[in-house]
Amino acid sequence: MSDTFTFPHERLEAYRYALKFYAAVLDLSCPQLRKGQTRYDQLVDASESILRNIGEGASSVSSGTKSRFYRIALGSAGECAACLDVIRFRFPALADRAVAARVDLETTARLTAGLVRRQDRGV
Repeated sequence: MSDTFTFPHERLEAYRYALKFYAAVLDLSCPQLRKGQTRYDQLVDASESILRNIGEGASSVSSGTKSRFYRIALGSAGECAACLDVIRFRFPALADRAVAARVDLETTARLTAGLVRRQDRGV
């Protein structure tokens, strides 16, 4: 089968950066951080939430529904940023990786905010 179906979210740059951020989050896993299981799991869950909500928003039909899902993704991005701050201070050995992951998170948030603005304008 040469023609593959492309889901709407796969065309979004915001989703691609969210996926890069998710990979960076998974790369943060280490025995030291795993001792704080809840902290790490919260970061993983929030980063997955960004992906899921961008995906669901992109596949929605109405502008209002799209905007709602993109806003949820932005909220999850804020949660991830706070989690990364905690990791930087609680686990100094991971600070460089947390800062590097934040770059993709910031890009994801900027692009997702643009999707919200676009839907709020009815475009």
